[in-house]
Amino acid sequence: MVSILETIYKDLLLLVLVMQLDMLHKAVMQWQLVVLQDKTLKGLMQWQLEMEQDNIIKALLR
Repeated sequence: MVSILETIYKDLLLLVLVMQLDMLHKAVMQWQLVVLQDKTLKGLMQWQLEMEQDNIIKALLR
């Protein structure tokens, strides 16, 4: 009887650990996605700024 309860307890602990690892993994992936979106947005803003500067220089040189 004790052996069965110990097995069930260990299985439950393992299940909880796996669930926590899964949540941690999802959180890390979400964080990576947010960082990537932030870098992409900054890159697009930088590119847009460079295009505007290029257009201003071209207009001044006309």
